[in-house]
Order: sequence, then C-alpha cells, then structure tokens
Amino acid sequence: MGKRRDAGDQQQLHEERNLRPPEVSFDEDLAQSLASLPPLGDRYELQQEIMDARLSTRDNEGQVETFVSKAKLRHVITVDSVTRELTRTATQSTVQLSSEKIQSYARIVCTEAEDERQKGTTKITTFRKIFALLVLIEAVSSIVDFVREGVTDQDLPLVKHDGAGELYRKGGQICVPRGCFKEWSPLKLENFQRYQWWLLATYFSPPDDDGVVKNYKLQDQHILPFLTPGNALSQSIDKTGGYGKVIMVKIPSDHHNFSDTRLCERGFAVKQQVHDENRDAYKREIEILMKFSGGRSHPHIVSLLATYEQFNRFNLIFYRAEGDLFDYWKKLKPYPVLHHSNVNWFAKQCSGLVEGLSKLHKLLSFTKPQFKIEEEQVEYSYGGRELVKRFKRSRSMTDYFLRFTTIDTFYEVEKDPELPGIRAKVNPRVTAFIDELHRHPNCTLYLHEVLNLIQFDMLVVDSMERKSCMDVWHSLDALYDRCRRNADYATMSNPWCNMRRTASFVEQYVTSASAEAMQDDPPSPNSEAPAVQPIASRRRRLSRIPKLKSPLLA
Repeated sequence: MGKRRDAGDQQQLHEERNLRPPEVSFDEDLAQSLASLPPLGDRYELQQEIMDARLSTRDNEGQVETFVSKAKLRHVITVDSVTRELTRTATQSTVQLSSEKIQSYARIVCTEAEDERQKGTTKITTFRKIFALLVLIEAVSSIVDFVREGVTDQDLPLVKHDGAGELYRKGGQICVPRGCFKEWSPLKLENFQRYQWWLLATYFSPPDDDGVVKNYKLQDQHILPFLTPGNALSQSIDKTGGYGKVIMVKIPSDHHNFSDTRLCERGFAVKQQVHDENRDAYKREIEILMKFSGGRSHPHIVSLLATYEQFNRFNLIFYRAEGDLFDYWKKLKPYPVLHHSNVNWFAKQCSGLVEGLSKLHKLLSFTKPQFKIEEEQVEYSYGGRELVKRFKRSRSMTDYFLRFTTIDTFYEVEKDPELPGIRAKVNPRVTAFIDELHRHPNCTLYLHEVLNLIQFDMLVVDSMERKSCMDVWHSLDALYDRCRRNADYATMSNPWCNMRRTASFVEQYVTSASAEAMQDDPPSPNSEAPAVQPIASRRRRLSRIPKLKSPLLA
C-alpha cells in the first residue's frame, strides 16, 4: 500500500494546481483589491465567515464533528479577505503594518510556494490554514511571526508532547519557535491546537493504475470528511457483523478525486475494523482487493478505493452499491418479467459473478464454487422474491449439533446405519424443490440447464467430485452465449410436467456427472422429465465426517 501521513494534503494541492487555470499575477490582483476594497465591516466578519463555512460530519455513535472543507477555505481566505483583515488589524493593534507590508503578507498567505527542503520531493506550502486559525483565536497579528519563522500549513498539526510545554511540527521532531506564540494566553494556545483539526480533514485519492491503494495513517484527532448520505433503497445506514462494521457516507467532492461521478453521487461505503484481533485479516483482505483495484478492476468484484488507519484500526473505502442482491430482489425488482433482455441480463450476471468468484478463489487457493446465490437467482427469475423466501423456509431444518437450532442448509448429516460415525448428504428438501422448479410453468430450456448444473455439478457432497469454479464459469458463459443468440431457448416456457423416478428421489445422492443423471437432448415442451438415475457407487454417494460426533446420535 502507498502510505500517506499528511492526510492527503500534498496530493490535493498538486492536483488542484494542475487543474486550476493560470492566475493573474499577485501584484495586479493586490493592486486591484486595495483600490476596490469596501469600507471595513464588523470586527468579527471574517471569523464568522470561517465558522459559517463549517460542515457537520455524519453522526457516528453519538459523535458529530465539524470541519472546513478545502474548497470553502479557499473561498473564504482570499487576497481580498486577508487584505481587509490585515488592514483592520493595523488600525486596532499595536502592530503597525504599512500598505506595502499588507500587500506582502496577503501575497504570502495566498501564494502556493514550492519547498524543496526534502531531497527528491517538492512540497507546496501555504499559510491559508494558519491565517484562518489566527482569525479564529483573535491573534491575526501573529501571522508576522509565523511567516518569519517559516511555520506553514504543511507543519500542521502542531502537537504538544507529554510532559513538555513546547509545540512540535508535524512529525514531532522539530520544535516550533516560541516567538510564534509570544504573549499568548494558555487558553489561546489550547484553542489553536483544538481548532486546527477543523482545517485538516482528509483528502482521498484513488489507486494507481497498477492497483496500489493509498493508505492514510491518521492521528486520532483527525476529522474524517464523512457527511450524512442519502438513504438509497431506504436501507439501513450502518450494518454490523462479527467481522466489522459498514457505514454509508457522503464525501464532499473537494475531499477526493475518485473518477466515477455517478457512483460518487451515490456515496461511499466504509468498512471498519471493530476488533483488534482482526487486524491481520484486514491486511490480507486489502492485499487481495488490491489485485482488483485501479486498472485491474473487475465488474463483479468490488473495487477498493482507499484505506486509512485510525485508532490503530483499518478502514476500507468503497463506492456505495445501490444495495445487495437481496435488496435488488426485494425493492427494485420484486416481480421479474421473463422477457429476452431480462433473461440475458440474468445469464450475464450469473456468468460474471462466477468469473469474479473464480478469480478470488484462485488468490485464496479455493477451487470449488458455492451455489446458494445461483440457486436463489433461478427461483427469483421464476417467481420473484416470494419464491426465494419459500425456498429458504423449505430447506430450513433442526441442527442437533447446535442444540436444536433451526438452520438454513443445503446439506444434512445423519448417523451411518452400517459404519461407525456419521455421513453427509444433500438436504432432500433442496432436491425436492429443484424438482418443483423443473415443473414450474415459467421454466425454460436455459433454466433447466442452469438447474442441472447446480444439482449435478455444484450441489455435490464430495468436494473432490464437485466442478471447479473455473469450470462452472465456462459452463455458465456458454449458456449465456446461447441465451443471447436464441430467444426461444431463453424465454419459451418448457416445464417438465411429470417427474418420474427410478428410486426415491428424496433419497438420491448427487454426483458431478450430469450426463449420468439427465438425457443429453433437452425435452420438448410439456414432456415428461428424464429419469434421475441411482448412483451405483456408495463412495460417490456419501461424504464421511469421522471426527464429527454427537451424544444424540451415539
């Protein structure tokens, strides 16, 4: 990860300089400003403008912060406003500033100068934040001391070490000269330290083309520019699980340069590490997601935009999705229409999801796919959200190993009547429901083939017999291609009216070889379904779990 310890400040200044058109020279600008200045207004005019420019962050467990965004700071601290404030200060304080001095300091405060003190890097320095802070604590005349000592915005935050009375520049190595704070009261010094965080909200940048994601190491006091988002799909703003917490936020456009405008307007999702013991797991997740970020993004794998560390915990930033698949089923498309464009979309999503999953599996050293989403997508295409819910209820069963808890499962275990221990088999309610789906009046040849793929290539107890994720993707991609080219194959109703069996279908154990179970040629509309063949080999039927024991089954 590319580490950023300045909360993105330099990145923002360099990007803004590249985008901003050339400015009129400061000499011309100042001359025009001084000539056209209106009469001095209220003493606290600029201070009030700065306070009015603050934005409130979203409520985070009862905590709401305020900050001044970068665009608003530039809008408020201008040549005109600095000139007016310095002119007012010159008439009301013991510090005497001539018109020439006022011009000079206004130029210095608003100029973005290049500092090459660090070998090999060029930093942009300004005094806008310093000046705004001095206005807030009513110490404007001290700008003379800060300029003389070279303490700029890029030295913020100024921090006090434990047991020390001195303030230190960012990084904690260089002490700020006492001359900057001469004649300051302890309260004024404390207010300076407190208010500086209003002006230091983080600026986020996207990954490089090679997928390197920027990681921002923030101090605990850094304010995150996270605003309350619009509540798309009326979904809950926060979602908490055992592994972490996800919050939905809006980030002002002047605090990031993520490129997809449409997605930025929708907002962002921030995944937060909750428990200290999960730190290594988050590191691993970041490493994996970086493989699919920047120029290497995948349409079916969420792109990691940036990460930050605060309170010694990782946080991951993503574009906010409209909702997950279940939100889509429930709120956007509760009752699907089985026309060609919809089936094509469905087939493309199935293929794309498994392709993305296969790439993740390759990184994680997994090879076998999961089938729950594929199965439920088929049910959704038949009967919408209600059929999905009915399938979920039908496959629920009592788990005797979890103290009679009701669980949602595709497999079940039972005592082996012939050998010691227990064995696993496909949940008979699942195979019965697949049988029902084949007979559904909306079932098409395409959907028959997807169901067969699920039942005979994916829904297999023995993982060694199960198709690899890559093979499942190739199969689904071929079905999508056929679907795209043949509207009748995709949409023509073709239910199997009479499922016949050579053995008790509920008791069948399935294998990975669909050719052993289904006829090669698809049946004609309203025909009888092909028979499901019994499995000869007991080894292929059962998956033993010798170490799993229960006193209930002893």
